[in-house]
Amino acid sequence: MHKYLIKRILLFLPSLWIITLLGFYLSKLAPGDPVALALGEIDQDRIVNENAYIHKRKELGLDKPLFYFAIAALSETDTLYKIHRPQWRDFADYWTFYTGNWQWVNNLLYQIQTLKSQIAADETLSKENKTILFSLIEQFVITKSPSAILDLLTKMKLLIHDTSSQKAYDDLKIHVQQIESSKTLWKNYIPVIHFYGLDNQYHTWLCRVLVGDFGISYTDQRPIHTKIMEALFWTVIINFFSILIVYGLGIYLGVISAAYYGQNKEKVISAVTLILYSLPSFWVGSMLIMILGAWLKWFPISGVQSIAHTANWNFFYRLIDWAHHLILPVLCLSYGSIAFLTKQMQNAMLETLSLDFIQTAKAKGLSKKTVIWKHAFWNSLFPMITLFANIFPGMVGGSVIIETIFSLPGMGFLLYQSIYARDYPVMVAVFTLSGFMTILGILVSDILYQKIDPRVRFEKS
Repeated sequence: MHKYLIKRILLFLPSLWIITLLGFYLSKLAPGDPVALALGEIDQDRIVNENAYIHKRKELGLDKPLFYFAIAALSETDTLYKIHRPQWRDFADYWTFYTGNWQWVNNLLYQIQTLKSQIAADETLSKENKTILFSLIEQFVITKSPSAILDLLTKMKLLIHDTSSQKAYDDLKIHVQQIESSKTLWKNYIPVIHFYGLDNQYHTWLCRVLVGDFGISYTDQRPIHTKIMEALFWTVIINFFSILIVYGLGIYLGVISAAYYGQNKEKVISAVTLILYSLPSFWVGSMLIMILGAWLKWFPISGVQSIAHTANWNFFYRLIDWAHHLILPVLCLSYGSIAFLTKQMQNAMLETLSLDFIQTAKAKGLSKKTVIWKHAFWNSLFPMITLFANIFPGMVGGSVIIETIFSLPGMGFLLYQSIYARDYPVMVAVFTLSGFMTILGILVSDILYQKIDPRVRFEKS
């Protein structure tokens, strides 16, 4: 068994690495600018914003290359990541492919920056005209043709005529007009590999994750592991009691349904579980809040504790307060799984009851209760163990719908908030932990197989 566990763990390591890789790259593919989000950037003085932006970008480690290496075209540069703003990186990437000439694009970016600096320092321009000119330059990032850039330059000409920015403007315009003669499109079709070494974003992020550091949240600048631990507490509590109810009631009803298959008792159980399984959780949650919470006022409709709840309360009263708030969420989280597990257990029991050793037990004159619970029951638990492997991710990831409806500060609600706020590090952390718990659940299932049935062996004799 020990050798088997070691082998499984070694096999899981590549899977974990792929999970971290997928989570990391999904965060990079998400829309938006994480640096601007972390700064809460709004329209302010441009130079102040730019300096703060560069500092925050370095603080977040986004001034490094993305991975250990990159496969690119010969026309592309290996220093694109050094451009601060993502919209200007996209601009440079687009025009590099359009021209096949990074040197021309690099000169274009340099001349645009030179023009911006000249406009900022030009005392002959009014503040209003400078604002308009900067706005026109920012529109360069959405242009998809040389003629569009030239149109923008024509509009700028009306404002910078006979000013000290004239030379920078003329140099930029001439450079754009030379685009056709500068094309080397053949470079777009020759692949090259750029190596960056260990000083890259993924390596830095992975080293931190291995010690439990997922970085800083963009929204409130708090350590992500702190936010996760706070949310994980309530998610584990809710899911723990939900699992107890689901497995306890689901397995029992499944056994009863199999024992009385075809009789009225089984038909009633099947009808009820089918109805429960077909009800969407968001609707049931809303009905529970409206009927049992708002109308009858039997239960609280949100949160995990009362407003008056304090640490000075007696622990017993605090426990009752927590339980009172969590009854509806646990019920809402459990009913669908109870229905599913009941049907799975019933099918497993019916299959076991048809086997020869059950017929032998009946022939020996054993009671129906003994045959059901002593012989058939234990041999029907294997499908339940397999389903148990899927529970671990839920205990970490939580339920986005249920926790959001009941305003529970769990992992599901944290994930919902991070998606809404585009807090990508938090999303990646939840994704990575869910993947890890999935693999851990599979490993636990294998161990439970052997504990339930000692005849199961994972090693060759």
